[in-house]
Amino acid sequence: EQPLDVLVVGGGSTGSGVTLDAATRGLATGLAEMGDYASGTSSRSTKLIHGGVRYLEKAVFGLDARQLSLVAEALAERRVLLRQAPHLCHELQTLVPCYSALDVLMYTAGTTLYDVIAAWAGGSLQRGGAYQWPLYAVPGDLLTIDLGAVYPDLAGKRVRGKLVGRRVVPYDSRAQIEASDHKPPVLVWIDDPIDNFFLQVQGSGLVRLTSGPDSGQVLRLAYADHNGRPYVSIGRWLADHGQMPLAQASMQNIRAWAKRNPARVQEMLDANPAVVFFRADKLSDSALGPNGAYGLPLTPRRSIAVDAHFVPLGTPVFLATTEPGSNLPMFRLVLAQDTGTAIQGAARADFYWGTGDEAGQQAGRMKQRGQMWLLWPRQAGEPSAR
Repeated sequence: EQPLDVLVVGGGSTGSGVTLDAATRGLATGLAEMGDYASGTSSRSTKLIHGGVRYLEKAVFGLDARQLSLVAEALAERRVLLRQAPHLCHELQTLVPCYSALDVLMYTAGTTLYDVIAAWAGGSLQRGGAYQWPLYAVPGDLLTIDLGAVYPDLAGKRVRGKLVGRRVVPYDSRAQIEASDHKPPVLVWIDDPIDNFFLQVQGSGLVRLTSGPDSGQVLRLAYADHNGRPYVSIGRWLADHGQMPLAQASMQNIRAWAKRNPARVQEMLDANPAVVFFRADKLSDSALGPNGAYGLPLTPRRSIAVDAHFVPLGTPVFLATTEPGSNLPMFRLVLAQDTGTAIQGAARADFYWGTGDEAGQQAGRMKQRGQMWLLWPRQAGEPSAR
């Protein structure tokens, strides 16, 4: 009946350590463990503190989907903590002793898999809590008009709109969609507005369901259509409004600005009127990347997204550029496998780095100049994207 200063739920190594520390400080401390009303409620993220590698090892070598789901949920909690409480927790670099080449291989594979799982956007099929940012399917009232069917000189040119009365008008902008009572159907709700935005810029991605009965499953989102509005860079909007220099408007810096200015996030997003609509498939093999424009998985460091008005999809391209944020040369043979509303122009391409924290960091810094050579059979004539 004595009032408690501290109540610890879960008596594993972390809970026991916290309980001992609190008790030695003279605090009235209670511990709820197996058989008590709080049995089984210890969080996934505390399990990772003392046993994450073990759970991942069981998932991989035991082909145990339950253990993999546990790791995914734990990393989702870690993601929420890092985003919502940066004053309490932050990432730390660690040194792992390796005594053989096999150790190096095992730890590299394990930490890479951790990064891949941790970098999946978190989502839910139901709105609630942190899941407030929708990704839409193609709306039923979206019209796509092929101008080439009427004017042959405009072959390959399409405009998008909707029917109002007997007139075709431009389809709603991002701000108009969010203000409307008749929104497109929602595929999934995302827990982070910047992840939501960059998924649309990239045109495809992976979303791990971290809430609801489908928790642990992965959705693969692929580009389906867009609202026909021109893409406007939110990095330029931030620069024009004096929030940061344009040269510093990387994905990482935009994300940091959004954390510091949550009340202005929607204002920033609305500066870009373009909205991408998706189609979704549940992913059975998490090793596969998001689908490209042909419906086939993209290959890390071998796939690029292009402006299909200039570069035919499926074309092999030799890319000569430099590593992100450096002058180190990078020469790659890649394939034009995807498109995106932000990719405009004959010599513009987005390089697919893959999934995971490291790939995300590389992609966020990638603003390099370069050259592209299309590899095209002589007998096929001049390349045409029409």
